[in-house]
Amino acid sequence: MTRPGREAEGARASAAAGAALLAASARTRFGVFQAGLESAEDPEYTVLPQRERPRRRQAGQSGARGRV
Repeated sequence: MTRPGREAEGARASAAAGAALLAASARTRFGVFQAGLESAEDPEYTVLPQRERPRRRQAGQSGARGRV
């Protein structure tokens, strides 16, 4: 037999865990969004590597990960 109020404690704990997961997910989503905005302001680290890949392919060089 469970003691009275035990189910309510579990429900509160579940609600708190759900709220924490929701907050973490929102922070991650907004963090990725912010990173995209910063990347758009200075595209050097995005655009230049994309332009270099076809040149490396034509020259016969592989990418940093071994495949292009």
